[in-house]
Amino acid sequence: MHSLVGLSPKAPLINPSKPIRVTWNGINEPPTHLANSTLAFYSAGYQPATGDKIATIAGPLNDIVNTPFAIAVGTRSTDPAVNAFCRRSADDFVARWQKAQPCSPRVLIDTQVTADDIARYSLYLVGGADANAVTAKLAKELPLRIDKATITIAGRGFDVPDAAYQAIFPSPRNPERHVRVCSATSAVAVTRIWSIAEDPCDFGIVDARSGEPIACGIFDAHWRRTDMGTLVGKDAVRTNLPGPHVP
Repeated sequence: MHSLVGLSPKAPLINPSKPIRVTWNGINEPPTHLANSTLAFYSAGYQPATGDKIATIAGPLNDIVNTPFAIAVGTRSTDPAVNAFCRRSADDFVARWQKAQPCSPRVLIDTQVTADDIARYSLYLVGGADANAVTAKLAKELPLRIDKATITIAGRGFDVPDAAYQAIFPSPRNPERHVRVCSATSAVAVTRIWSIAEDPCDFGIVDARSGEPIACGIFDAHWRRTDMGTLVGKDAVRTNLPGPHVP
């Protein structure tokens, strides 16, 4: 999955004044000199492009906390139960964060988030475009589409009449920040949000009825979904399990 490797060997391991030969993935690379103290090698066929994954903005879901971030809680759903579950999900994240950290995370109500906030922080968006004003603002700029029966992530549609989902992308307003969307297609499905594996996944979808995975995966270096990077769940397993208990 890695398209780039960087090496920074130093004396006495190498002589910086002489060409260096590296064998990577069984391929003997042409002898080369250090450039800015680093040797860089790309996978065959890989062409770097603007917007590619970088060391600080590469996912997975949990990596949103490695940059300055804000939790934006959705409040605009027409279903009061969805708004309540958005609040509850945010509170759950805050509680888990506070167990590990000596401070509280930044929490904002979606309607209070400013354009400066969107540009300044990585955004943990609790609630889809129907429930969160910030998600709605960014919806056309993210490769995520939700309707009543389908969740489409980076061009691949999954038939999911009732499911929870999470996905992380580079922020369209700041290439040095993430946007993580955490939501569901119904109030009942929100209870399954924490069933999604956060590490090492860039995205995940779980069935609301069974809590079993529908799909999860890792985007490639260009933030594209690939079949190789996607693990699809088993329909038969989900069909035979009981539904969720709504608290």
